[in-house]
Amino acid sequence: MSDLLTNAFYVLGASPRTSKGQLAELAEDAALTGDHSEVADARSALSNPRSRLKAEVSWLLGVSPSRAKTLISKLRADPREIYGDLGVPPLAAANLIASALHQMQECTDADVHIACEELADHFASLDASSIRRDLNEDRQVAGFPQIADDSPIEAEIESLRRHYIVQMLAALDRLPTHELISTVTELTETATDNGESQAPALIGDLVEAYEARAGTFLEDESASILELIAETKEAADSGADPTAIDKLTGRILERIKHWDSIAQPIQLIKQSKGLPHDGSINLATTMRSLAVHLFNKHDYLNIAKKISATLREAFAEVPDIVDQVDEDIDALEEIFEQRQQSQRKEAEEKGALAEEITYETAIGFIFKDHFKISPAGVEWKGIVAPLESVSSVSWGGVKSQYSTTYSVFLHSDRGLLNVELTDQSKFGEIIDRVWRAIGVRLLVEHMNELRRGGRLRFGDIVMSDAGITLPVPKLFRANESEFVSWSQARRSKQNGSVSLTSESGKARGSFDLRTTPNAPVISTAIDIFWKKGGDRLSSILGK
Repeated sequence: MSDLLTNAFYVLGASPRTSKGQLAELAEDAALTGDHSEVADARSALSNPRSRLKAEVSWLLGVSPSRAKTLISKLRADPREIYGDLGVPPLAAANLIASALHQMQECTDADVHIACEELADHFASLDASSIRRDLNEDRQVAGFPQIADDSPIEAEIESLRRHYIVQMLAALDRLPTHELISTVTELTETATDNGESQAPALIGDLVEAYEARAGTFLEDESASILELIAETKEAADSGADPTAIDKLTGRILERIKHWDSIAQPIQLIKQSKGLPHDGSINLATTMRSLAVHLFNKHDYLNIAKKISATLREAFAEVPDIVDQVDEDIDALEEIFEQRQQSQRKEAEEKGALAEEITYETAIGFIFKDHFKISPAGVEWKGIVAPLESVSSVSWGGVKSQYSTTYSVFLHSDRGLLNVELTDQSKFGEIIDRVWRAIGVRLLVEHMNELRRGGRLRFGDIVMSDAGITLPVPKLFRANESEFVSWSQARRSKQNGSVSLTSESGKARGSFDLRTTPNAPVISTAIDIFWKKGGDRLSSILGK
């Protein structure tokens, strides 16, 4: 699915009622000032009935060309102003808001909240039959085949559904962590009437994606809290001072509140469906058991009250817990203030920074980890590696339903730095700096190694300065190998891998760019060699 500003209709300045002949004229005009390849792709997309359908449902269907132009101008001027009664059909309104979310690079939590809420409402109003009717009216005028039934429309609506979720997640990810959590929580509270009714489909999908991202933290943090509960019970039974027990339980309760603040949207969706949230029930029941034990065995009444009051407040969205805790509460007492989240201490900047390789960014959905690279080295999740200590690099991406997960691997004597993220622009910034700061050095080192007569292995390929040794697969006996000079080798790239074969194709080998150490380095060297030519790979460094 495309953004409105990359939609084929926008690229050509066309409308759904533009005929094939007019499309050709518009394409010729657009090619004079725009990207020729982009224009050609747009014309092809609108001329082919199958690909045209994707463009149609992603565009402003049912909106006049003049009104569409006005709305696009408004979108480009300030995407935060795309809200409220837009005066267009639900599909067009949904596409406008999705594009606004995509364009909102600087926004507040209120901006994102309003856009996500209205997008969910418009999506809930989509009707395949109405869309097909409007679409066929436009196609009849434009001279394109009619769509006979709703099934293709329904398939495109499902595709739009996934596209909308991607845009909602991307906009949320631009917010600080506490605003992201509060925005998803408030959206879910409103959509479910605080758990009393089922949420619109898009909000349900959003919380499902949120749960997928937050699930690991919730499970790990819950396990850590349960361990601390057991340790506190053991400390009390071993005769620990009441003040120490009070401090321990206060610490546990703070962590429970924080855990609950992240789990709240998931709890609300479960409540709206009449389903229990097992994670909440398990955590709260175990903590309640500690309160009962401390009161019954050690007469710690105030501590037991504090636990009960906190559980009652924290798990208000989980009826089973509330019913249990209500029986335990005698009176509310002041509870410990929520423990402040410890901030990662910033590493002191050392020396002068070279602007072209210095970069810092926050990565993560719920909790942000900081990636830094500068002349002082690379830092990620507590590992600080000097640039010269990095012996290999690799990177690449793996696509999933909603996004692409990008990975950057840096091997050094300080350990492995494995950076994973979903933001393509940040990924590009990171590998650009890594290449400049480390990759160029590694390329020179590799070429010098080959020039000295050394050999390098990538996957099942052994490289020398004069050529490559490739496996020759055999059906009923052990594989053989064949030496292929660089001038006789053939190369291809597909699905994140580089393949090298002999001229006949019988000998072949490959290596993965993402997981093979220094694969991007040697791949770049081969790319340069292919352009320059020669008989030795190290010749790319010159004589």
